[in-house]
Amino acid sequence: MKLTSTQKAIIRYLFIQQEMTRTALSKALHLSNAGLTLAIKPLLEEKLVLESGKIETERVGRKELILTLNEDYGFFAGLDIRKHYIYLDIMKFNGEVIFSTRDDDVLPLIEKLKTYQPKILSLGITIRKKASLEDVKSRYPFLYEEVSELNIPYTTYVNNVLALADIYSLYHNDDKNFLLVKYGPGVGSAIYVDGKGLNQTSEFGQMLYLNKTLEDTISYKSILDKEDDEQEENEIILKSKDKWPLVLKPLASCLISADSLLGFHKIILSGFLLSQDEVINLLIEEIKKISNSFDQSKLTIYQDYNNLSSKKSCLVAFMAMYKEERYGL
Repeated sequence: MKLTSTQKAIIRYLFIQQEMTRTALSKALHLSNAGLTLAIKPLLEEKLVLESGKIETERVGRKELILTLNEDYGFFAGLDIRKHYIYLDIMKFNGEVIFSTRDDDVLPLIEKLKTYQPKILSLGITIRKKASLEDVKSRYPFLYEEVSELNIPYTTYVNNVLALADIYSLYHNDDKNFLLVKYGPGVGSAIYVDGKGLNQTSEFGQMLYLNKTLEDTISYKSILDKEDDEQEENEIILKSKDKWPLVLKPLASCLISADSLLGFHKIILSGFLLSQDEVINLLIEEIKKISNSFDQSKLTIYQDYNNLSSKKSCLVAFMAMYKEERYGL
């Protein structure tokens, strides 16, 4: 079914809000009731959207229909390629993840994907920052050959932080200009300007701090002086409070420098360590030591990071089909 931009917007709103009344949806889209009815009719006929019940309205004796996405319409699949493993997730049409696993070989995951055909609508592939597309093809030479044989539309992000920034924008559409920083196990970043993601990685991690790059200064490898599984590294650094200043002081300095150069409306902090309130409070203290003019209200924790990051490849698949027509993936 070929969708209009308005119909894609309806699906995005229902995906994020889970359910909306016709009145709320028409207000969000700045449509008349007649315009919404015209746009939504094919979605109801196709069973992408369902009328799931009624609620009372302010007008006595009147009830209004609630609209939701049909969770059984199809699935979105995601392959998240990391240093040692590939993670596979399957997500329902309404955003609920129903299956997750990982393997060090792509072929068992492809076989699992086949069990969900033909209802997989789209596949998202995300690749960790330090792994280029060539690296991935070298590690898993049959990956794209096997994916192509599935005959499923697929989209690849060669930097998972860019995927996180696009997902953040999907859920926080009013934030038009921001720097997103992800810490752990390295330093990743992405920039949004005028509501559009710059289609390349930001160089925030390459900023200098005491003649070394921020990446070389605060990466897990530098701070912990060893490399483990990422989940283990996350737990180690969270428990090692004596090492937090080694991360937060350089990070504070570079955040101030980046903001003074580009003047972001918001700076979004994400990652396992930077999702902790105690850590953010210490970061703000470090910023105060360096600058009195930095606007601390710009700092925003990616509150839903853990939930959204765990299914980011599935969300990439969703966005590939129902993104706004303002930039390409």
